[in-house]
Amino acid sequence: EDSVLFLNPSGFPAEELIPLIQNLVRENPCLKVIIFAVDLEMADVKKLFEKGIKAYVGKNASSAELKEAFTEVLSSKIYMTDEAKNRLVHFVCEVEDAEIRIHKLSTEITRREREVLNLVCEGFRTKKIADQLGISPHTVECHRRNIMHKFNIRNTANLIKFARENHLTER
Repeated sequence: EDSVLFLNPSGFPAEELIPLIQNLVRENPCLKVIIFAVDLEMADVKKLFEKGIKAYVGKNASSAELKEAFTEVLSSKIYMTDEAKNRLVHFVCEVEDAEIRIHKLSTEITRREREVLNLVCEGFRTKKIADQLGISPHTVECHRRNIMHKFNIRNTANLIKFARENHLTER
């Protein structure tokens, strides 16, 4: 027989909540979980749906929305408030935009520029990079200048920061 669990995981860490939900749903296939949460990240909400929750009701939910969540879940449907749906859509779009931006950035530099950039980010000096890659120090400086020009960066410290923030290095 279907059961509904209305859970407010306030203060419960998501890394513990996600496996808990997964185990509850696996052990009780008829259990329908509604999460009412104040402070969950959308990445965690997405994972919770993947693990088996049937509804997510955000912190600003009205009593009508809570009633609708119960009604939908009891009808074997999935439910999210409009506010939560909007947050989830923005989260998904931001992740996709970041992936597109990283791909675009990584295709803007050549293979050799990427090799130089990786070594710069590891802290190697121009002479050491040149020795390791079998090219002249002048060529290393040329690659570094080209990378910095492509991304409008003025110094090596900012280049390293930019490369790490945008996942342009192997590390």
